[in-house]
Amino acid sequence: MQFDDKREVFGKLRSLLWPIHRHELKKILLIFFLFFLASLNYHLLRVTKEALIVTAPQSGAEVLPFLKSFAMLPLAVGMMVGFTFLSRCYNRETIFYAFIGFFIFFILFFALILYPQRENFSPDRLSKFLSAVLPRGLHGLIMVMQHWIFTIYYVVAESWNGFSISILLWGFVNDVTDVAEARRSYAIFGMGLNAAGMVAGQGGDFLITALSKVNVLSFSSFLGCKTSWDQTLFIILSIIVINCLILIGIYRFLHVFFFPERKSLSNVSSEKKTELSLWSSIQYVLQNRYLITISFIVISYYLVNNLTEILWIAQIKELYPRVEEYAAYMSRLTFYTGFIATIASFLISGNIIRRFGWKKAALVSPLIVLISSIFFFYFLFIKNHSPHHTFWGESTLVLAVFFGSVQNCLMRATKYTLFDETKEMAFIPLDPASRIQGKLAIDGLGSHLGKSGSSIFIQFFIVLCGTATAAFPFFAGIIFFILPGWLFSIHSLGKKFESAREINKT
Repeated sequence: MQFDDKREVFGKLRSLLWPIHRHELKKILLIFFLFFLASLNYHLLRVTKEALIVTAPQSGAEVLPFLKSFAMLPLAVGMMVGFTFLSRCYNRETIFYAFIGFFIFFILFFALILYPQRENFSPDRLSKFLSAVLPRGLHGLIMVMQHWIFTIYYVVAESWNGFSISILLWGFVNDVTDVAEARRSYAIFGMGLNAAGMVAGQGGDFLITALSKVNVLSFSSFLGCKTSWDQTLFIILSIIVINCLILIGIYRFLHVFFFPERKSLSNVSSEKKTELSLWSSIQYVLQNRYLITISFIVISYYLVNNLTEILWIAQIKELYPRVEEYAAYMSRLTFYTGFIATIASFLISGNIIRRFGWKKAALVSPLIVLISSIFFFYFLFIKNHSPHHTFWGESTLVLAVFFGSVQNCLMRATKYTLFDETKEMAFIPLDPASRIQGKLAIDGLGSHLGKSGSSIFIQFFIVLCGTATAAFPFFAGIIFFILPGWLFSIHSLGKKFESAREINKT
């Protein structure tokens, strides 16, 4: 079922700010809240998962590439295999409930069992032995094993965005929306994703700051909380569980009252549905040049993001070594990212797509990366070679963190608006079979391949140079090598996207 479109004429102001028909309002708002709650969980998970693993004893930013290669990629493959298995037996609505149910169980198990007993479960002797016999560059891998509880939390938290938002929610919206409707409504859904960042950032910063001044409450002590950070983490995890329950309620309401006929994974026939598997989806993508181009764009984004993020996080850990300081800073940055992205989605992204077309909107992300990387790498270079040098009264470390934060903020703001919206629109002109197989391989595995592929580069150069900061010239070279291919892929896909739309119209 698709949103009705009665071709009602909007005034200039309304077409700019709110191009939604009255009869669509209830559905649009409910889907908006689906994205808002899912994104709120994503941002809360992002702040906590990075703070826990990066600021753990003897850990640091160097742990992330090893974690993403040796923990995240196997989990991603396993979850995709499980997803394809469930797809043969159950409809996507049931799969959504199963994933959310698993996530609720894990969060409760982590909060009540694993985290309170983390010190008793740590393999200290094994870590000391490996540290003595392995080179310094493999210290991050040792910390992945030492803090295995935080490792598990990180990879499960990371799966939230890839499955709940990218595959399940965007898959649901793509099934019930055509290209014309997407031009009007996707920016609204992007507002839900971005406004959640503002709420999560402001709320997280408030909780961390306020509870750091309060003694551990009796109920928190009963649940195993020993410090103010433990108490803050438990409250954040409780909010995540409540959001999951509300998500289930809204999702069910939409299927009962608005899309009751959406019982299958898609409109694909039962014969094609039984053939659905992870390997067949990958093969299908490799045989389809249109989907290959989408894959390259997605992988390029995550490659570049990972390479810059590891350097940036290393600077943040140096500036804010304590978990409360790190989490509070990341919460503030989450707020600014959400604020910029919300304004962009409300006033800019939807209008760029409608007025200038798909290609120009998609080009914004790599161009922002190109410009912001120049400033970040410049101050990182000065910091490495003249650590006591100052600009405008600030140390090079502070400026490297600042410009790295600006880059990360802008990358994520465009990711939640123009990048995600244009990527999802690129799937719409495809037939149902291509859309399902493409999203399964690209969203489920492509993003993880981008993250893991960059992690392989990072691991190699960390082992070679000792630390991520020392290896930054190699990372910069890889980034500026990838960017031209990313730009060319968008140019190529823009032509194919318009051709596919014209074919569908006829």
